Amino acid sequence: MCLEEFRLAARESEQGGGGGLEKLADWQVLQPVLKTQREILQEVLLCAARYDVWMTLEELAHKTRYPEASISAQLRHLRKPQHGGFVVEKRRRLWAETLRPSAHERVWEYQMRYGQWEAAQAKDRRPGLQPRRKGHLANGL
Repeated sequence: MCLEEFRLAARESEQGGGGGLEKLADWQVLQPVLKTQREILQEVLLCAARYDVWMTLEELAHKTRYPEASISAQLRHLRKPQHGGFVVEKRRRLWAETLRPSAHERVWEYQMRYGQWEAAQAKDRRPGLQPRRKGHLANGL
């Protein structure tokens, strides 16, 4: 909304119309709305998903100017119901791994889409399998 639309809405509210908007001073209208890191990452990933693009942590860091570790933490938050419950998918980018100096270094890419994370996990789960427990060893010790 531009400055003139805010002024018009403020005038209407003074006259009893306009849905109860209160009059705003120019400095209040021009005040920037700062977005959180999670909101910025969400916008970037949803924009990429519209074009079916997968992005690595390195690419997301370059695009958002945030460190990779911080982006990784925000990806976990985006899966939580209180932060949108988005489905954040992850897969290996094999061709990029061949360009790495270490053969053990993995490159992961991410894509986000709308949907509930719990529902996507339940669909992917095979019947009869139990979730892994922390500290559980394969040999039963």
